[in-house]
Amino acid sequence: MAAHRAYVYQAQGQTPVIENLPTPTPGTDEVVISVKAVALNPLDNYMLDFGAFIGQWPAIAGSDVAGVIENVGSASSNATLGTLKPGVRVLAMTEAFSKLGKLPYGGFQEKLIVHISKVTPIPESLTFADAAIVPIGLWTTWLALQVIGIKPETRYTSSDNKGFLVWGASSSIGSAGMQVARSLGYQVYAAASTQHHEYLKSLGANVVIDYADSTTAVESIISAAKKQGVTITEAFHAIGDLKPVLEIVAAFGGGKVATAQPPNESTPQVESVQWSFVKPDDDEDARNKYDAFIFNRWLPQALLDGTYKPSPKTNVVGKGLESLGDALKTLKNGARGEKFVVEF
Repeated sequence: MAAHRAYVYQAQGQTPVIENLPTPTPGTDEVVISVKAVALNPLDNYMLDFGAFIGQWPAIAGSDVAGVIENVGSASSNATLGTLKPGVRVLAMTEAFSKLGKLPYGGFQEKLIVHISKVTPIPESLTFADAAIVPIGLWTTWLALQVIGIKPETRYTSSDNKGFLVWGASSSIGSAGMQVARSLGYQVYAAASTQHHEYLKSLGANVVIDYADSTTAVESIISAAKKQGVTITEAFHAIGDLKPVLEIVAAFGGGKVATAQPPNESTPQVESVQWSFVKPDDDEDARNKYDAFIFNRWLPQALLDGTYKPSPKTNVVGKGLESLGDALKTLKNGARGEKFVVEF
């Protein structure tokens, strides 16, 4: 039986080891990808340190990958599989956390199984390292829009004066949210640290405000939008304090906010603003259907025509499975305005 190497989490808090595992055979609507690059996420450390999203040990983490399709499932009823053939360069969102760390599905290995709803062919001009940073950030963005009721077919023009606020716009999910909102026709107001402003403008932000002082940032965003005749009733809170985001939306009569941070007893409430935590549907079929919209239908063209660019900036911090341990330790120190990648 064919085998490949994998970076395996043996137990909570234990140092992972590199093992040889049997290369899996894809089922219906699945592909096997030979991984060329994997992007790192805080979740990868949470899974090891706290056992988050782990059904049983051993387990494999890694949610963002890019590589080459090696094998495809048989007897598939899904037409998408016809475009995902062996040899095709792709990016993919793995099922490492939705499958609770099951070995065939994590990205920290040389070959893995992925459901086709989470796979996108990539242009030849896009490197594997840049492609690998796309999946989770983009997926989280579309979920954020879904939970506050923004439909994929939404389209505005500049004359509609519809504003969308992204708080923490230089983060992976923030920069993704900014680009998707822009593609739907929103006027995008981005809050981020000053050193990231020019980069965010290059991604399409209409207005970028420094949020080091949240009180000043709130006043500046409200003032800028009202001066331009723009109404901000929808927002994506990627990182930081939620309260300023609620205050901005409330200033325009209220609206809806999607937050990527789990609520707790100290989460603020504003009467005119409804906030929702970003989380996927509990139903697997519903998840696959929405993921197929993102990765099979929306993203391929968006990558080709430049509507969507991998963001934030890619930082290759290691090569090979052997470098994952040090790379994950580096991630714990924070990745500001960049996404860490390990190439295989």
